[in-house]
Order: sequence, then structure tokens, then C-alpha cells
Amino acid sequence: MGKKKDKLYKLEPETKAMIAAVRSAVEDCAATGLYGRFMGFEESHTTDDYRLTAVFDCGEYRLRLRYLPSVMLLTDNFLDIDLDYGDAGRFTLYDVFNVLEIEDFNQYYHSGFSTTGEVPGLVRELLEAVHKYDYDLRRVAEPQLLAQMKANRLADMKAVRGKHFDPNDPDGEEQEILGILPTHPMVTAVSGATDSAKLLRHLEKAEAKGRLDTLYERRLLDYMRRGNTVVDQTEQAKQDFERQYKRCARKVNGIIAVVGLIVAMMLVFGLRALLFRGTRLVEYTLPIGALEISVGTATPATPIFSTNTQSALPQKLIPLTMTETFIDTALLPVERKMAAPAL
Repeated sequence: MGKKKDKLYKLEPETKAMIAAVRSAVEDCAATGLYGRFMGFEESHTTDDYRLTAVFDCGEYRLRLRYLPSVMLLTDNFLDIDLDYGDAGRFTLYDVFNVLEIEDFNQYYHSGFSTTGEVPGLVRELLEAVHKYDYDLRRVAEPQLLAQMKANRLADMKAVRGKHFDPNDPDGEEQEILGILPTHPMVTAVSGATDSAKLLRHLEKAEAKGRLDTLYERRLLDYMRRGNTVVDQTEQAKQDFERQYKRCARKVNGIIAVVGLIVAMMLVFGLRALLFRGTRLVEYTLPIGALEISVGTATPATPIFSTNTQSALPQKLIPLTMTETFIDTALLPVERKMAAPAL
């Protein structure tokens, strides 16, 4: 027998629609000719994930815009860009900003978007960012700047990953499970800050402890100390997602509780119907003097006759029944004599 073929990463209908939207948005942008020569799509579909990459030839470098449906369960629908300088390696806009000391700390990747209608704007925004800095991206293609950019990136990667850093995999393509994507800015201290003041406190505290490890963060601290403000959009989006997740979790728990109650009631009534299948409720009335006692009991819908039928009364009713029988027996002669004239 041949070896069983591994199943590929499952693409849900929503994911397929998102992939189609990315393709369409890229093709529309490529038709303008503003972003270099469009070389087509590279598609990777394995058992672990799916990736769609649009490649543009921009002369000194190649622009790669990538879409992932999921990043190791950390986020859904991820769009990013990187810059391929051939043998020198692949870099990000943040690497270029670091080596040329460009003070741009905006976010140049998108995650967590949920509708296909958002895709054209997000794709265009990333391509426009590259187009805006095209002169600088060509400039860093000089050997000296490329070497410095590579040294900066490796130092930051090592600082961020620590013991997980693999010199044989310096770009971290196999280490995305750590949640540190190659196209993110390299950070160690800014996580958890959702506003500019809090971000500045985090950076200053890390610096005081000697833990401001990456070039990006050192440049960011200097930028903010001069009165500039920056909001960590990624962390804000993460916290918004966590709040949404908690609300959804409460709703799901409530639905589960209601469904559980309904199922329990169905089981109870179903078991009752099973136990009393083929029976009907019969009510007996037992007169005891001026008192009448009604008793309901389940009996077969079709009478079953037996010559060995026996009946039994509760122990408390037996004395009353015997007394009533004795009185009726004692009064029998009197009742017969009273009825004689009529006969």
C-alpha cells in the first residue's frame, strides 16, 4: 500500500473568498503600474498553513506582499510586506528606517480584518507605503548599507528571541510560532502599551533596567522624548480582540446553559414517556363515610385479565373497611323487614 497522503491546511469558504479578494485587489493595483512590474503570485499550501504572496519587481529590490489566513492561532487574516534584496536577504521597512534613521513608527502590516470589503484599501495602503519610500529603498541597495542593515536586523532578532534564536535560520521563518513575525518591528519592551504616555513609561523603565535591547525601541524612545506621540496599534487591536472574545465567550456559555436545560428536560419527558408507554391514567374514588378519596394510577390501555388478580388496601384503610362491612351486615335484617311491605 502507498503512503497515506497528508491532508492540506483546510481552507474554509470564508478564507477562499478572502484569498480571491486579495488576488483581485493586487491585480487592480498592479494594473496602475505604480508599484513596479507585477511578476505574479506565489502560492504555498501545506499541512500547516496557506500563504499567498504577490511579487513586484522594483529594480534594486522585489516587493513581496503576503497574505496568511491564520498565524499559528495568534491572529486571523494577516497582510504584510517585505523587501527582497537577493543574496543580501529579505528585510522590512523598519530595517530601512533603522539604518537611514527615518522617523516613521507607523504600522505597516494588518491583521484581524474580517470582511472582503476591507481588503482593497489594506492592500493599497501597504503598496503605497513602499511607493512612498521607493527612493530610500533603492538607496539602501548599496553594499555598505545592506551590510549594516543585515547586522542591525540580526542583532535585534537575537535580542528578541534570546535562547530561541537560531543562527541557521536568522530570518526566523521557522520560528513564527513564537508570535514574532519577520515583518514586525523588533521589540522587547513596548508590549502592553496602548497609549503614548504608557508606551513612553514602558520604554523608560526598560532603559533604566538596561533592557532596551533593540534599535527600533531605542530610536522610538528618543523620538517620544522629543514630545512626539505614538500609539501601538497592534496592542490596541489585541486588547480589542480580547474584549470581544470575552463577550462572545459569555454569550456562548449562556447558549450552552440554555441548550443543556432543554436537553435535560427532553430526556426527563422522554424517559417518562418510555416508562409509561402503553398506559393510561385511571382515577379511582373511594368513599369513606362523608369523605371521598381520589387516587390516580397508570394502568394498561388494553385491560389484561387475570384469574389470580389480588388487591390490597393500605394498612390504615383496612380497619375502616372492616367497620363499614360489619355495620352493613348488622343492618341487613332491619333493611329487609322495612322493604317487606313494599314487596
